[in-house]
Amino acid sequence: MTGLFEKEIKGHLYHFIGKHFAGTPSVRYKVKCFDDRINRDVEFTLFLDEEKQWKIAAQDLPEYIHKSEYELGCAIEDFEEEELGSQ
Repeated sequence: MTGLFEKEIKGHLYHFIGKHFAGTPSVRYKVKCFDDRINRDVEFTLFLDEEKQWKIAAQDLPEYIHKSEYELGCAIEDFEEEELGSQ
């Protein structure tokens, strides 16, 4: 399964591209959003940790992204619930 969706969170539009890896329960989402302050896209990865919480892969990102980690994870959960419900 691959997921592709957009969601506005705290005034920023995020583009999500998800990939489930065959034969494993592993899933990761590549996420991109445009940062007006630096006038370019910022890309990062979200993954499920051992406690089934969505986490941003460690990297140097603007603070507003780190502060939105929970909401980004909720957006993925909502999308996946909608996708499963429509199948």
